[in-house]
Amino acid sequence: MQRAFVIFTLFSILFVIASPSKGEQDSPKVGGTLIYATGTDALTLDPQFVTDVPTSRAVMQIHETLVKYDLDMNIVPCLAEAWEVSSDQLTWTFRLRKGVKFQDGTPFNAEAVKYTFDRIVDPATASPRKSSAGMIKGVKIVDEYTVAITTLKPFGPFLAQLTAYNLAILSPTQAKKLGKKYAQNPAGTGPFKLESWAPGEKVVLARNEEYWGKKAYLDKVVFKVVPEDATRVMLLLSGEADVIASVPTVLLDKLQQSKDVKVVREKGFRTIYIGLNNKVKPFDDIRVRKAVSHAIHPEAIVQGVLKGVGTLGGSFESPAIPGAIQGLKPYPYDPARAKKLLAEAGYPNGFTTSSARRAI
Repeated sequence: MQRAFVIFTLFSILFVIASPSKGEQDSPKVGGTLIYATGTDALTLDPQFVTDVPTSRAVMQIHETLVKYDLDMNIVPCLAEAWEVSSDQLTWTFRLRKGVKFQDGTPFNAEAVKYTFDRIVDPATASPRKSSAGMIKGVKIVDEYTVAITTLKPFGPFLAQLTAYNLAILSPTQAKKLGKKYAQNPAGTGPFKLESWAPGEKVVLARNEEYWGKKAYLDKVVFKVVPEDATRVMLLLSGEADVIASVPTVLLDKLQQSKDVKVVREKGFRTIYIGLNNKVKPFDDIRVRKAVSHAIHPEAIVQGVLKGVGTLGGSFESPAIPGAIQGLKPYPYDPARAKKLLAEAGYPNGFTTSSARRAI
């Protein structure tokens, strides 16, 4: 299905944390539990079935990818220590970290990488994120700690693709043993491991004492499910939560006025858009699609609805994404132009249509 996209804003990442005292800021504190109040529960803990950001927050404390982004958006080693690409740009060879164990005690190696990538594209897996590995032609085990991944064609963003949480490496032993139930009892290589999961209530992660990298400072992280925006804010202000995300913009002023919390805003990757199916009427007519674009007032949405937390975008990719085309501008708000285009397309009185909304 082809779609046309009406882009009207790009979110920044916005979350709020309880402010530590000056003394607590001087040096990291070892131990303790962090309470993260989230609006939705994790839907799965199997990375190959993750389709939403809230779920990924827990999944990526348990699992890791071959490479990752650092805070400056540079791709750096993670489970792969080094890599090189062939002269024809088709084969990527990765040298893997030695001495890494999954949380079920089994070793991380080339077999695990091949199993992970083979599993996500296997029709029997039925992963909704199969396309994450769609550019991969095959994975070859060179030796215990070296893999060669061949792509269908030269693909510049391949390393960036490998940072996707859907391509996080999982334990072949655990996945084969549990099948679909791996989603409830995962085994990755990350700094935290699953302690318990009460669906609809909370996910509790405990520090992975066998982690290959720098050990986590925290003993535990609790993702507490609190669907109501106002309740999450109340828990933060009362000290019952340490961090909240999906901050309601209508309550932003109240949070910023509190001396006990810190509002953190960073550029994010999330894109808010209206997708139009240009294979069905009336959206098969470009005049109708343009009319929809001109009928939306993006600046009013950013300033009025989002309280300035967001930037206008001219593409379905956030400007923060490496390789994104910069400087594209959205269609200007022009109701008169929108009405004229609709009339020209045969809809002088407008039309009704259905829509679907997906949380990301």
